Amino acid sequence: VLEDRARGKGRAVRTGFARATGDIVMVQDADLELEPAEIPSLLAPIVEGRTGVVFGSRFKGRGRGATPLVGYAGNFGLTWAANLLYFTRLTDILTCYKVMRADIARSLDLRCNGFDLDAEITCRLLRGGHHIVEVPVTYNARSVDEGKKLSPSVGWSVLRAIVRVRFSPARQTG
Repeated sequence: VLEDRARGKGRAVRTGFARATGDIVMVQDADLELEPAEIPSLLAPIVEGRTGVVFGSRFKGRGRGATPLVGYAGNFGLTWAANLLYFTRLTDILTCYKVMRADIARSLDLRCNGFDLDAEITCRLLRGGHHIVEVPVTYNARSVDEGKKLSPSVGWSVLRAIVRVRFSPARQTG
């Protein structure tokens, strides 16, 4: 799907979810920090019927790997906050590898337009009672010189999304 102008990651993902025609959808950032050869291991738990949602964790069983310390600390803090508020034990809520059945993706009622979308997806899945299976993935972090755009303000918007989804009134569907 090509749009006439960039409208943010959230808008792009929502458009993709709405227009997808398959049974499974996957979010992968275009920067190739994650290894596409690992896609079959991400699909397997869904194809085998063990879960409806899989995240590729950059940190599961690997520590911080090549992740810069500041980024790792920020992700760790935000993941900790989500784990506390949603009573779960995830290792990487902000991963760019999110795989799920298409019907689940379309049910999420996503609103975020920026990088806070990753937290919103995670939190809406958790609030909806979906079990998230994490699969370790390889991560090759980009530097700011290579185009990495994250800043502390992104962290605050992510934290706001975590809290907003947790404490917003439940929406009636149907």
